[in-house]
Amino acid sequence: MATDEQNEKRRAYIDANREKINAQRRARRKRKKQSDPEYYQKYLEKGREYTRRRYQERMAQGLGPVKTPAERRAYYAANRDRINETRHRWYIRPEVRDKINARIRADRAANPEKYREQERRKRARRREKREQSQVDG
Repeated sequence: MATDEQNEKRRAYIDANREKINAQRRARRKRKKQSDPEYYQKYLEKGREYTRRRYQERMAQGLGPVKTPAERRAYYAANRDRINETRHRWYIRPEVRDKINARIRADRAANPEKYREQERRKRARRREKREQSQVDG
């Protein structure tokens, strides 16, 4: 069992040489990946598993699949003006802000069901978070 003094020394050494230690770790991992094809396959599979799990979570929440970079670029290209207008809504001129707020109000009035659904999901998320924090804490 290490004493507090030894732990303190070790911590100080790690703090002082963090970059070097991390570089050594990365080099070790890289060597291991290159030398052991089985390890490398496992490494790749871990990434795939993470991606698969995130995809399943998104689908379960009803968010749909993540857009590909090309789809995302096309969306931003098509909607650039609206996005730039609304991105920093509170840092813009009052007349532009009023125009945006009017458009949002009109959209809310035209699609009340969409916004009710959004609010319902938001409340459910918050409730879930609150229940989770009560379980944890």
